[in-house]
Amino acid sequence: MKCDVCGKPCLDPMGLANEYATLHASWGCGSSKDFEDHECRICEPCYDKIKELIEKLGGKIRVMDARDALSNCFES
Repeated sequence: MKCDVCGKPCLDPMGLANEYATLHASWGCGSSKDFEDHECRICEPCYDKIKELIEKLGGKIRVMDARDALSNCFES
């Protein structure tokens, strides 16, 4: 799989598995993109650049630790 931004392969550091971020937007009624879904797969270097841009614009990216979600699966 290739990055939709730079065109390079989206691979883990060992080059064995696909690893990427997904930018996804679902537009509803009333927008200029009524009922369209947009999606972009992004490699880690491009993700870092996009994240930096969002933060420069005053936004933020929510970061959730997948290990926390996994540990919650085993709580009784």
